[in-house]
Parts: sequence; C-alpha cells; structure tokens
Amino acid sequence: MKRDRFREEEQLYRSYQRLKIKCDLLQPWNGQILNQTLPNQEQQTVERLELERKIKVIQACLEIMTQDERLFIEYRYFQGKEMEVVSSLLNWSPREIFRLRQSVLAKTRWMVSPESMNIKKA
Repeated sequence: MKRDRFREEEQLYRSYQRLKIKCDLLQPWNGQILNQTLPNQEQQTVERLELERKIKVIQACLEIMTQDERLFIEYRYFQGKEMEVVSSLLNWSPREIFRLRQSVLAKTRWMVSPESMNIKKA
C-alpha cells in the first residue's frame, strides 16, 4: 500500500476541534488552576501553550486558503466526510477534489515548515 505523503498535515486538521476543546479545558480559572501542585501547573501551562501554537498554525493556514479550499477542509477534516461526499457537496469531479486536496495539503506543509516560520534548524 502506498504511504500517504500528507499524513501529518491531514492529522493536524483532523485534530483541530479536539485541540480547541483541550486548550479551553486547560485555561486557568481566575489565574489559577485549582488543586494543582506547582509542577503540575507548569506542565499544564506548557501543554496549553503548545495547543495554542498548533491552533494558531491551523488558523494561519485557513487564512491563506481559497474559499473552496476552506470548504474542503471544513467538510473533509472538521466534519469527517468521505471524499465522494465532499466531491458531491462542492459539485466537483473526483479528480478535481483530489487536486484540491493536494493543493490544500501542499500549502499546509509549506505553512508549517520551519522555513516559512523563520525557524533555523539546529
């Protein structure tokens, strides 16, 4: 079976709703996390900041997408619809949907790459 080269990018979109919920649950209440020890508070703060970073990356990706690309992401990854259903909803042929998917995921890969974020590799 051929390995999908965009697996990580697809997983990023599929996890978006879960990331938002988990980030909301880790928000401190009145500046405190109740009944937590200091190391636990620090760990949750680090986890929340990482979740917020991932959410911002997804939102930045959505901003550069065309309307059709955003609809594709909404139907395919946020709502979990099958490719055939997405094709029907957008009134595109299966071949066009495949190309749209390739475009969406290539843009996403570029957006999350260290080069696009001005991060130097060690």
